[in-house]
Amino acid sequence: INMSLRDPSSDSASRHQSLEFLMTKMLEHALIEIHGSSGSVMTYEPDNDILRILASIGIDHSIKNSIEIGPDSNAVSRKVFDTGHPIFVTDTDEMVAKTQCRQHYYDPNSSGSFMSLPLITIEGCQGVLNMNAAQSKQFRKVDFSYGILLATSMGVIMSKYQSIGEPNSEEMEEMITEMAVVGYMRALAQQNEWV
Repeated sequence: INMSLRDPSSDSASRHQSLEFLMTKMLEHALIEIHGSSGSVMTYEPDNDILRILASIGIDHSIKNSIEIGPDSNAVSRKVFDTGHPIFVTDTDEMVAKTQCRQHYYDPNSSGSFMSLPLITIEGCQGVLNMNAAQSKQFRKVDFSYGILLATSMGVIMSKYQSIGEPNSEEMEEMITEMAVVGYMRALAQQNEWV
């Protein structure tokens, strides 16, 4: 294929669909691992200064497509994105104390335990990962650790997909190295901030 003849907008759409599929699969697997009921991966759109849902599980499609979180929002996801610090909540009482406000876009059968994590890379924050525990479960420290590693991986993958599309094997090795470095730095930074 002559690359110069390809429509760049179709490449962009293809990258977006491929990234959305990958993020959905990663989120789906994570929710099974930690007994979550629902969640979302939000991506940052710098041109509009908004967070928008890229991938989700357990969120109504019409709600998913209508959510845009701008800089004036008091939504948890925006706070996490702006500060670069995760928010971990184990129950509803703690949720009120920590967040002041949380819009319930997710499964009403959730226990109130949730985590909202920034997708941080060397380039900066790429978006936010949100996961909600099932009604009969509260997230534990090990779930939060898992969430941080997952958010790190998602951030690196999202950054690479947005800049180069699907990575080749050499780029994949670079991604794995970056995931390890960023993950280690984040683990050190978070070691004293557990719930």
